[in-house]
Amino acid sequence: MNSLDKIKQYMSEGDFRKAIKELDLIISKEPNNAIAFYMRGKSAFIEIQNEKYDNSLEATKSLIYSTIEHDLNKSIEIDPNIIDAYRGLMYLNRVVRNVDKEREFAQILLEKSKETSIDALLILASSYLNNGKDESDFHQAIGFYDDFIKRVDIEDSKMARFERGLCYYNLDILNKADAEANKLIQDFPMYDDAYFLKGIALSKNSINSDFFEDAIFFLNRAVELNNKNYNALYEIAEWHFEKENYRKAIETYDKLLESKNKYNLASLLGKTQAFHDMIIESGEYKENEEINKDLDEAFNLIDKVIEILGDDIKSVQYKYYKGNLYSYKGEIDKAKEEFEKIIKETKDIDDWLYQRISEFYYNYAENKDDYKKSLEYLEKIKDKTVIEETVSKFVDFENIDEIIISANNSIMDILEDMFSNPKIRIIEGGNTRQKSVYNALQAVNNEYVLIHDGARPLIRKDTIAYVLEAVVEKDAVSVMTKTTDTIKEVDAEGRIIRTIDRSKLYNTQTPQGFKTSIIKEVHEKLRDGNFTDDCSMLEHLNIPVYIVNGSYTNIKITIKSDLDFAKLYI
Repeated sequence: MNSLDKIKQYMSEGDFRKAIKELDLIISKEPNNAIAFYMRGKSAFIEIQNEKYDNSLEATKSLIYSTIEHDLNKSIEIDPNIIDAYRGLMYLNRVVRNVDKEREFAQILLEKSKETSIDALLILASSYLNNGKDESDFHQAIGFYDDFIKRVDIEDSKMARFERGLCYYNLDILNKADAEANKLIQDFPMYDDAYFLKGIALSKNSINSDFFEDAIFFLNRAVELNNKNYNALYEIAEWHFEKENYRKAIETYDKLLESKNKYNLASLLGKTQAFHDMIIESGEYKENEEINKDLDEAFNLIDKVIEILGDDIKSVQYKYYKGNLYSYKGEIDKAKEEFEKIIKETKDIDDWLYQRISEFYYNYAENKDDYKKSLEYLEKIKDKTVIEETVSKFVDFENIDEIIISANNSIMDILEDMFSNPKIRIIEGGNTRQKSVYNALQAVNNEYVLIHDGARPLIRKDTIAYVLEAVVEKDAVSVMTKTTDTIKEVDAEGRIIRTIDRSKLYNTQTPQGFKTSIIKEVHEKLRDGNFTDDCSMLEHLNIPVYIVNGSYTNIKITIKSDLDFAKLYI
């Protein structure tokens, strides 16, 4: 038995360390032995894949990977015809997530050996699927999958056909994704991923899909066939969450948390949010055993999430949930403490947080300092406050008879000093937006009324004119802008899950215009609710509301960066 045969035996027995020691000796004596370099690189690669390294040993892993790369490249340098060395580099770069090099070596393999490099086609296809940035990447992937599927028998094509279906799904070619799933179910009736593909194809439009219940059926079937189909379980959990079936969502997240999988963190975050939303949306806090049990669980989950996320900006959302649950319980001081801690410790605070904390201080204000905190973002814009700038856009319209400002009692005197125009009237608002609008409506005697956010000073006068015209014809209208961004759903690891169809998505703005009798009746019927805009109240009662196209500059002033933007246009 020669040295290389001996080494092959060690490798076949799984004793890669012995193989590496023997190869070290050979290379020291034969520095131009291409096969020895290849075998040493291969042995080290398999060995590191079998070893378990914790995060503290990442530097060690990187060094070993560099050594493997050196050996495989050295092998090719000596003998460019060692095909398996290219294959080794392809898989190595796949493991270290160097996408460009992974594809480079896969292409070289195809050029050097089209007949024996079928695996390179699959690598290329999955690379373009998993790292797809645009439509061209998914089309590239489909081309490679097509080529691969043609070259293999039906059993070996199963996974490739499933992943090709995912490409169609990402491209929104849902008829082809569905057809791929149907054929897979026909050929492999016990293949769980075929049912998963069918489910996500049917539920592409989320809870608005006409086939949502069918989608859940197929996703459940995938889990029945394989209780470790974590993709299907996660989809089920997310759809229950979307449907606001929070208990079912929590149950499904718990199933994902029972074993180690890629959705562990996402499931923990989803479960925590589900508890928060379920509690907040349950209505006014009434102390009882069930709600207190849910609150205890929610607080425990939030603390756990905050500890896991550490300094990650994502933790801010859950810190807010903690404060929000305190406010829900009526523990206002604790809520203030949490919110102030967030503001103090967070460098870059997102718009949504400023908005919500501002609303909290307004709704639970106990003194003027609380109102100052709520209003501190309404800074002066060119010698005018935001509210002054907003009102100025409406005051000159001849067919607007009166402007009613609904405000908290503590600042009414400030606003009365600010506005001397007899056309403007200040009335006392309520402790929620809905109640403030309700109070204002009681003072309206005209046939039609517009409702506008005081913090939208960039509303264009031509848009106001369009609303005034449209409301007479339609009775209920809202200013909206078509969503222009491509909307992606992303998992906790930063991987794109799906592209949401934006063709029917619009951003809601104000003003919203109504026939006064209609909006008054709606507010009376839903007086005990807590709706965040008036159109949603009509939608709740199945009363049609129509669109008036708005402007993308008509933003709501919430944080200081919004003010900076506004100054460009005022």
